Formats: sequence, C-alpha cells, structure tokens
Amino acid sequence: MYTVDGLTHGIERAKHNIDVLKKAIEDEEKTIRDYRSMIHRLEEVEEQKAEAEKNIHIEIDGDS
Repeated sequence: MYTVDGLTHGIERAKHNIDVLKKAIEDEEKTIRDYRSMIHRLEEVEEQKAEAEKNIHIEIDGDS
C-alpha cells in the first residue's frame, strides 16, 4: 500500500533524477561542441599541411 509520504518522496526523487539527467545532457552537449571544434581545427591543420607539402621541392645535386 502506498502512503502520501512515500509517494511525495518518490516525486522528489524523480525530480532530482530529472535534474541529474539534464545536467548530464548539458555536459554531453558541451563535449560534442568541444569535439566538433577539435575536428574543425584538425581539418584546418591537415589542409595547411597538405598545402605546405605541395610547395616542397627537393633537388639533389649529383656532383657532390
């Protein structure tokens, strides 16, 4: 049999759990934003590296 106190406590626990889950969702959304930013930066660096490698010319002097 349920009691008013027991059910009231259940409501409070459910509210607490919702708050915990909301915080976890916020944290995960921040993590996603951070990872996307890191991916973007890595892609920029890879493009810069590829561009720099296109401009590298090696000459070998066979007279040495």
